[in-house]
Amino acid sequence: MDVTSLCTYIPQEGGINIVCKTYEIFRHQNKPPIPTLYLRDMLFRLTLKLNSLHFNGKNYLQTHGNTMGTKMAVSFVNIFMAAVEIVLNRSDFKPLAWKRYIDDVFFLWNITKEKINSLIELANSYHPTIKFTAETGFS
Repeated sequence: MDVTSLCTYIPQEGGINIVCKTYEIFRHQNKPPIPTLYLRDMLFRLTLKLNSLHFNGKNYLQTHGNTMGTKMAVSFVNIFMAAVEIVLNRSDFKPLAWKRYIDDVFFLWNITKEKINSLIELANSYHPTIKFTAETGFS
């Protein structure tokens, strides 16, 4: 499976919420070096809302998604995708193997094509802007 244009389609507020929840879960000895409130503010204002770009002689301000190439982009995407994996893990169907690299997923199943299609539908129901495509092969 692959997520179509993941970086630019991650909902900013939803992504920030997931990062902050993850930060709360894994904070250092219950004393985070940065209070979650400040982390939220930095993510929102400094890294997501103030991303400008120059294209074809015009300046633009990115208002949706995450800018590819920023220092926090890969971590932001990986934490977001981990939340999607948690939802998929609640499915009744468990893969024989599941490997993910950022937005690409390789998995092996011993279930029917219809059940795999229902899992892809579940993945696509996570958020309206996050869409998985899949290549399947059956022998």
